[in-house]
Amino acid sequence: MRTENYNIDDLVVNESFIEWVLDPESDDSGYWEQYLSEDINKSLHVKKARSLVIQLNNAKETPTENQKEKILGNIHSQISQEKADKSGVINWAMISKIAAMFVFVISAYFLIDTNDKNEYTTGYNEIQTLDLPDGSQVVLNSNSSIEYASNWDESTEREVWLEGEAYFKVRKTKVTDSKKFVVYTDDLNVKVLGTQFNVNTHEENTAVVLEEGKVDIEIKLNSTDEINPNFSMTPGQKTSFSDSATEYEVSDVNTSVYTSWKDGTIVFDGTPLSDLKNIIENNYGYQVVFESENLLSKKLDGKIDNPNLEKLLSSLETIFNLQIEKKGKQLIIKE
Repeated sequence: MRTENYNIDDLVVNESFIEWVLDPESDDSGYWEQYLSEDINKSLHVKKARSLVIQLNNAKETPTENQKEKILGNIHSQISQEKADKSGVINWAMISKIAAMFVFVISAYFLIDTNDKNEYTTGYNEIQTLDLPDGSQVVLNSNSSIEYASNWDESTEREVWLEGEAYFKVRKTKVTDSKKFVVYTDDLNVKVLGTQFNVNTHEENTAVVLEEGKVDIEIKLNSTDEINPNFSMTPGQKTSFSDSATEYEVSDVNTSVYTSWKDGTIVFDGTPLSDLKNIIENNYGYQVVFESENLLSKKLDGKIDNPNLEKLLSSLETIFNLQIEKKGKQLIIKE
């Protein structure tokens, strides 16, 4: 089955997509899972649009009348395209569905179009350092994207939306809620005043690692019957959360294992090859296949400076006496 190409604006007002985000077991789940798997650009679009849909589903702001009129014009245009089926009869069922989406769609327009945004996306094996409007700094890891408003004034929160992995060095401000720095991800929000931390959404579990200062974590649960957990982290801690499991874990870690990438180094501290598999797939774009599952439990210690893919694979072959075969975008690892 061939899927269409959608941009973020298309997805956030697509009825089938919205239903799938809010109910992953919907009838069209197979279509969107295939769409997700086709290439990295589609995956990034889906992740951003999914985050918007979730925010919109809980939106509290209301667009202005002018904004409503503009989006109504878009809806009328969409209705005109759905006016007749093959028999030439007006498709009232489709029109009803479009009308029912009105509030959601105008909220989408309000949330997407009313502020000038800066958006940055990195490719595989690419790291980008960005200066944010308040003087804070973010290092964006490979295969990641970040979005934030072009200007932050004194009356607004400092907000960024992240997909992938980034390291934040947040400029300290006066202790006022209105100036908190907030990182939004699909699974959790990170709220700080001034600190240094890493956020990674690449894996099934979203992970936050705190190096300095203090952050507040707000876990997002889809169930309306449960209260979202909120708690504070202290330096040296890692929080992991998976919405699919609805559970979170806080542990003490060697933070350099999770943050050294920003300095062009990979640090290993009893790191299993299963974790290294994730690093290679997320940062270099290769699928990693181990011929024996026993290899996944082997552990690494030490560090690799300036770790391009060839250097990383060569080190693995030497340390564990492995053979690594490259076939297209797949790496086959065997003893």
